Amino acid sequence: MDKHHPAVVGETFKSLLSRSKALPVYLPALERYLLEYPQAQSENIQSEFYWEKVNFGLKPTLRIVQVVVYRDCRSTGPAYAVAVKQLYASHYFETALDLTVCVRDQENPTAAFI
Repeated sequence: MDKHHPAVVGETFKSLLSRSKALPVYLPALERYLLEYPQAQSENIQSEFYWEKVNFGLKPTLRIVQVVVYRDCRSTGPAYAVAVKQLYASHYFETALDLTVCVRDQENPTAAFI
């Protein structure tokens, strides 16, 4: 039934990202990269693509995703972020973003991350 209601992936993803209040404040370069790829470039970002088969719901779902690894070289702010951006899913999902962030412990600089 998904074929009868195709999603406009770019607009759907933009709408999803617009709900994030923290991303533009703490990781503006990553947000820009996610929204403007492939035009957006950054020395602090690496990107890869892969596909996966996910057993979810009544039947398996095939997904194509872009994994974006962001590394901040400054001593303040988030140190690393990994974003998994869904580009395509055979059904169930119009868009998705998984975001994991490593933040430096400002109170204990000798510790790795909190």
